[in-house]
Amino acid sequence: MKGFKRVTNPSIERIPFSCRHTGGKAIPEGVEAILILQGLRGWRFRDRRPTFILRSYSTPVKLTTLELRNYTIPAVLVACAVLYFWTLADVAALAFAAFGLLVAISFAWSYRMAKGVGARRNLLSAAVQVGDEIEEEVELINQSILPLIWAEFVDRSTLPGLSASVVAALGGNSRRKWTNRTVCSLRGIYEMGPWELQMGDPFGVFIVRQTYQDHRELVVYPPLAEIPADLLPQSSSQGDAYFYRSPIKAESTKAFTTRPYIIGDPMRHIHWPTTARRDGIFVKGFEPEARSVVWLLPDLDADSHVGTGIESTEEKLIILIASLAEALLRRHLSVGLFSYMDNPVVIEPAPGLAQLWRILRTLASLHTTKKQKFPELMQKAAPLILPGQLLIPVTPAIDTDWVNAWRASLDLGKAGLLAILLIAEPRSSADVDQTVGRLLRSGVQSRAIHVDQILPIEASYGAVRRWEFKTLALGKTIVVQHPRVASSLFSEGSS
Repeated sequence: MKGFKRVTNPSIERIPFSCRHTGGKAIPEGVEAILILQGLRGWRFRDRRPTFILRSYSTPVKLTTLELRNYTIPAVLVACAVLYFWTLADVAALAFAAFGLLVAISFAWSYRMAKGVGARRNLLSAAVQVGDEIEEEVELINQSILPLIWAEFVDRSTLPGLSASVVAALGGNSRRKWTNRTVCSLRGIYEMGPWELQMGDPFGVFIVRQTYQDHRELVVYPPLAEIPADLLPQSSSQGDAYFYRSPIKAESTKAFTTRPYIIGDPMRHIHWPTTARRDGIFVKGFEPEARSVVWLLPDLDADSHVGTGIESTEEKLIILIASLAEALLRRHLSVGLFSYMDNPVVIEPAPGLAQLWRILRTLASLHTTKKQKFPELMQKAAPLILPGQLLIPVTPAIDTDWVNAWRASLDLGKAGLLAILLIAEPRSSADVDQTVGRLLRSGVQSRAIHVDQILPIEASYGAVRRWEFKTLALGKTIVVQHPRVASSLFSEGSS
């Protein structure tokens, strides 16, 4: 067996063969045959010559092609035919008949596989957050009387750790199922599919390729974190008689306070419970729409970030932005997001829980880029910021070059902006204090938070869903929890 493990198949170099996607359970029956077939197939098809498509069959969910894979045997067959007609030797005739029979058997075998073999792939559970378990079921179906010598699943899903790539064998008129499981460890927007099923005849002359284009988008949302209360903007700026949330005359749909009645107020604005309690006429003060808008601006300049994985400043910044959005929306503010990757990413400010999911979905796809520097991002964001709104830039950089670009684009006094800088910086506290001081001298209020203070909350959006079991006193095992149920992702049987 060790001799076969080192042999690889060129057709699956992108996704290495693995039998470990069985959720820690016993390897399915026939694993020895699977490993042997992997080695034999890698030995038989280690050449990289292109295939020649002989036949193709199309259905709404898959494309099946019958391709010539090995050119040697057909070439020998032609050579034997030429030799026979040239010499009329009995050996040439016998060789021609033998190789012709081999090619005919191989073609008939491959044709039956193309018509009688299919596969299904069902997503049994779906993820919502980091830590959830993904579970899918793969089924191989052979409705032909001929055995399936080898079948290879080539999976092009982008979810880390989840792959249906495997080599299997199957008898005639039978089927086999196996389950793949993985725990989502990274936020992101992933594609489940497309995938291929490749099969071959016993002599390696032809190959049958079934391409399934069905796919589904899977969103794994970033976790939230507990953030210090003093990190959030207060109801007014310190030192200035200047509120970012104050009553205005325009009506909105929400009332957040009451005040004494003034001649001219509409009668429909009277708040009767307060009027009865205070023995005077009081009217409702409405939600200040124009002065309750907060823009979040993450710095995704790759040169400003350090670290890798969940402990990198990139991941900490995304978690911090998500946590700020959740906290501000809980205060009934309208929150918007402006960022940049290949193109500008803009989420218009809006209140409510639906806005949080829009922001979280966008944050799941954001990553650092070298295409946009933070000062340039500030300049592009300037036209979106209206007077009375609040902009919160979040950056791990300790330089303050972006402030000059910001002030050149926006006059804080005329624009009515109250800027709060949140520094997610793993460097020394002296560097951070120096940066905060420079920003304060520039007229920019700032807050500082160390990356070690940003601790993701497990099960931010409810209980993490995984398989959990409990053994009772009498020895019976029951299911305590199971992954989130998902509808069918792929569904296809044999033609």
